[in-house]
Amino acid sequence: MRDATAESLKPAETDDFRNHLTACLILTAPSGMSKEDRNEWLRAAWLTIGHLPADLLKRGCEVARRTAGHPSKIVPAILGDAEAEIRRRKRTISECSGDIELIETQIRAELEQRAADERGRQIAMAAPKSLAPPPNHSGRPVNPTRADYIAMGVDPAVIDQIEAENAQKSAA
Repeated sequence: MRDATAESLKPAETDDFRNHLTACLILTAPSGMSKEDRNEWLRAAWLTIGHLPADLLKRGCEVARRTAGHPSKIVPAILGDAEAEIRRRKRTISECSGDIELIETQIRAELEQRAADERGRQIAMAAPKSLAPPPNHSGRPVNPTRADYIAMGVDPAVIDQIEAENAQKSAA
């Protein structure tokens, strides 16, 4: 989802606010509104809607320019247009955050399992590979069994392959 990131809630830049809100104010300001009054109105508007992302600010200002006939109607028009989308984005981010946490937990568990498997393999490879008979053996020496080879760290698949090759040689 394109806007399912915190970036979709990043507040607009100061220039965006100045440009969009000034355009709204120019269309609705009474002729007697002084420059100081306009600046004060812009500061108050910025404090109220300064959290809006640029795309929602622009869209809200377009709505305000079409519908607001007085400066006091601009900010409510912008907020009215943006509220539902802000809630939707926050909800989407929240849902995605939960999914991300679950995926991160699964990845972490998989990596820990791989590390444990790799460490086990390293220990098996470092262990002495003695062909001495088991300690409970009495009598003459015997060839190691499949279990002995596996205990020495030989991969069972390799043992199967060797046994299959030996069986083919014996059959031939």
